[in-house]
Amino acid sequence: MITRHLKAGRKARWHQAPCAAHGGARGWLPAIVAALLTTWMGCSSPPAADRADFDSPHPASRIFAAERAVNKGDPSAIPHLIEGLRSDDPAVRFTSIHALERLTTRTFDYRYYDTPQRRQEAIKQWEDAYRSGELAQDTDTGTTVSAVPE
Repeated sequence: MITRHLKAGRKARWHQAPCAAHGGARGWLPAIVAALLTTWMGCSSPPAADRADFDSPHPASRIFAAERAVNKGDPSAIPHLIEGLRSDDPAVRFTSIHALERLTTRTFDYRYYDTPQRRQEAIKQWEDAYRSGELAQDTDTGTTVSAVPE
């Protein structure tokens, strides 16, 4: 039917497009049903970012955890944020360095877009400062931050 309309110079309508995945069923309803089934079966997007978790494999969860730590002024998140500087995801690195800067007022010249070698040099400075307790003095809350586990 669509081929006949297209040959006659007519425009195909959205409800005339066959859906090969569903045996030629027509219309938008099969597409919605397929999307819902895919979502319910766990074949869709990663979990929502409202699950703030530094250990999550999903960058959105780690970013949300960093933002939550800053909003709470939580210095216990500093080791997780330092680990976030190593992430392969530039958004996680960006959020981690800005969270660290807001919590400690320092950057140690870390730039999320630098080469891995330059980032590693700055990460080493972050880890050294954290182990020495230097960052605990910088937090606004006055809470003593424990050392990075080795």
